[in-house]
Amino acid sequence: MKLTKNIRSEEVLPEAYHKRYGAKNGMRAMNPSTFLTVQYLIDTFGWEYVEINTWLWGGVRDESGLRIKGHNYYRNGWGLHDNGNAIDFRPYYIKDGEKKYYPIIDIHKELLECTYIRDRMRALGVYRMEVAWLATTWIHLDCEYTRDQADLIFVSKDKRFSLGEYEKEIKERYG
Repeated sequence: MKLTKNIRSEEVLPEAYHKRYGAKNGMRAMNPSTFLTVQYLIDTFGWEYVEINTWLWGGVRDESGLRIKGHNYYRNGWGLHDNGNAIDFRPYYIKDGEKKYYPIIDIHKELLECTYIRDRMRALGVYRMEVAWLATTWIHLDCEYTRDQADLIFVSKDKRFSLGEYEKEIKERYG
């Protein structure tokens, strides 16, 4: 089922779940803020494609949206992916017939400069991104809100970075 101009239900639901519940009922488990924000970023940055789950096309990615029991990264219902509130994706373009991925750090740097993009992401219901040094080949977005949050929060395994803290960390790590 087509969810947005560029995203299908098979890309955000795992294969077994999609086959069991179908697109209409299966999508009840997925927060639309996730894929609507991905579509907004596709449109804003002009990306040709994103990869989320790839099982529909014979690929192996199956845990990039909703995660279910039996998945390697399922966290017994406690993870944001486990309840449909997170999504991972990789933006790319085609050049000379080859798939090329956009450098994730460049996307993070651009987001740090563009208040209006971050504001729109939050308006769509996405409040956090994983830091670039942990997610080097993909972008992780999720819908966990922190009370009185003024901007996107950037998260690592053990720390939450405010916008200012993250900007400083990016400059120190990447120049």
